[in-house]
Amino acid sequence: MEKVSEKTAQSSTATTAAAATTSAEATAAPGSGGATSTAGASEGIDDATFSCAVVTVPLDYAKPQGETISIAMKKRAAIGGHPQGALLINPGGPGDSGVAFAEQAGTSFAPELLSAYDVIGFDPRGVGSSTAITCTTDDDSASTAEPSAAASAGAASGTDSFEEWSEATRQSFQDLADQCAANTKPAALLDHVDTVSAARDLDILRALAGQEKLTYLGFSYGTYLGAVYAEHFPANTGRMVLDGAIDPAMSLADQARGQATGFEQALRTYVDYCQASTGCPLSGGTDAGVQQVRDLVTSANSSPLVTSDPNRTVAGSDIVSALSEYLYSSEQAWAPLTSALDQAINYRDGSLFAAQEDQAAASKDDSGGAFQAVTCLDYP
Repeated sequence: MEKVSEKTAQSSTATTAAAATTSAEATAAPGSGGATSTAGASEGIDDATFSCAVVTVPLDYAKPQGETISIAMKKRAAIGGHPQGALLINPGGPGDSGVAFAEQAGTSFAPELLSAYDVIGFDPRGVGSSTAITCTTDDDSASTAEPSAAASAGAASGTDSFEEWSEATRQSFQDLADQCAANTKPAALLDHVDTVSAARDLDILRALAGQEKLTYLGFSYGTYLGAVYAEHFPANTGRMVLDGAIDPAMSLADQARGQATGFEQALRTYVDYCQASTGCPLSGGTDAGVQQVRDLVTSANSSPLVTSDPNRTVAGSDIVSALSEYLYSSEQAWAPLTSALDQAINYRDGSLFAAQEDQAAASKDDSGGAFQAVTCLDYP
């Protein structure tokens, strides 16, 4: 990852990545081999703060001589220039950008960590600046890659039967799958963004970073990626911190139930916070405050809220979507939530909820498509 000419970077990275690929195949699938000529860097860029590279890896590790894809990585050099080693990071998702996470390392991590390690973020296969899953075009809204929010309208309103809601949900996911298949290049990428393949990529990146053993920090889904890596490459696993760990043995249904429980607990915690603050529109204790939020959702589904845009309204399903964004964040986001609820409950105005939805959609891009594709492969 040091600053070198592009030709030298390509040559040295190809050699290292080829060795790493051979190691990966030997560990994950003994006797497979034949991968030494498949990988190499195609691009190297450096500036004063960061070093960037794009690494070529097999699309399908079962066919190491076949089609390839690119993995983008970005290094933030250790403060002081004397690192203990490299720390590879993953922010979660699946679908979140590790490259962007590395760019935020200066404000996300303690100075002690930034002095001890070169921090390296990477966009997993299917994500961001790597060969990415694309589900939308320039004419589409990024929110079209988020089917669950749209499909929640019937459930939020309580007006649809379970059968109607189930069919609407199934159709929304089918529409997303069709969009992703039509826009992703190569189309076969959709069949190879599973976490095991991402872990094999991670082992190549470990070798490229010059690390005998992987030092890794993963959040949320990143904990699952770390666990899968450790399972497939135990000899190459060093120090790991898995923050907000996902139980690898838990089914997708159990995860969904657990997340729903977590959001309910977060809502109740927020209501307590709100009622202890000034300007809270919720009254009467925790249970009463939670019910007032539910009443707002039901009311807005029956009679959508106006906004500052005369051509736009906010339904209850939009409020549910915005609430999930607020509650997924830290308490720093809760004061704006109080303002949005006050505006909605007391003035029947959904402008602040609409603004939150717009902000969330702008930041997600096509990450929703990557999330669904990875999830489908990991939990068939």
